[in-house]
Amino acid sequence: MPQLLIRNLEDETIQRLKTLAKSHNRSLQGEVKLLLEEVARQPDELPLAIAERWQGYFAGRSFSDRTEQVRQGRSNTGKLRCLKGVVSMPHIHPVSDLKNNLNHLTEICRKEHEPVYLTRKGHGELVLMGMEEYENLLSKLKASEEEDAEIEALWVAEIQERYRSIQEGTVTCIPAEEAMKQARERIKR
Repeated sequence: MPQLLIRNLEDETIQRLKTLAKSHNRSLQGEVKLLLEEVARQPDELPLAIAERWQGYFAGRSFSDRTEQVRQGRSNTGKLRCLKGVVSMPHIHPVSDLKNNLNHLTEICRKEHEPVYLTRKGHGELVLMGMEEYENLLSKLKASEEEDAEIEALWVAEIQERYRSIQEGTVTCIPAEEAMKQARERIKR
């Protein structure tokens, strides 16, 4: 049977593989062999399916061109510097990192004030975020719900007023665009 030698693996990778092997009661060699066989058995369509899933996620969204800002953010070594608001790469980790690297994940949440997305078999499973960010998210959601309720109440009042006008026979015909404009002006008051 052919053999495969892999050189220059990072210590962290080896440690993760050992931990994974131990959790499955296998040797390191047995675990790596099984992982390689599983990946090799995956159909060729998998990368295409992943790309299509991401395209569906971003469909209909528009993004500004940040090319110049990214170029300005590069240091002399060519590595991308972390510029808050310019380039924000999501932190995506396997869910097993909760057990193996919880301190590292919580450090990301605390220092960068960004969520960490946890995946299982390539699919989103959980989101880990700092308490401050979570509370901010809840307050924004609550404010949005209150605002939505207020806007809905104003639209209902506008509809009731229009309905009364129809019943009383005091309706003035105007184009739909003008009616929408008037309704928006009343909502802003």
